[in-house]
Amino acid sequence: MESKLKAAAQDSVGELPAGYLHLPTTPIKQEPQLTDWIDGAKFVPYHVGEYETDEWSDFWKCYPKRHWDGKKWSSGYYVDFVKKYAFNIPSLDQSPQWRGIKK
Repeated sequence: MESKLKAAAQDSVGELPAGYLHLPTTPIKQEPQLTDWIDGAKFVPYHVGEYETDEWSDFWKCYPKRHWDGKKWSSGYYVDFVKKYAFNIPSLDQSPQWRGIKK
């Protein structure tokens, strides 16, 4: 019985050398497709939510995120654990360039 299960498992993943267990591979994380940069002086987001803004950080190696509540931009943040604090602080720059996720 055990050899039938082993054979079925090997057939599903390909032949493995004797004595090696097959471990599942971790899925490759795919980055979401983003829109082009949009000029915040001319357009604001239609949807409430989180957007990337254009002030690149050499320290964090990414763009900060800001929350658009439908009326104003929150302060920028780079890590999720400060997100709830950033939501309560309005940004000094209310017309940043921004981009969102394509759907």
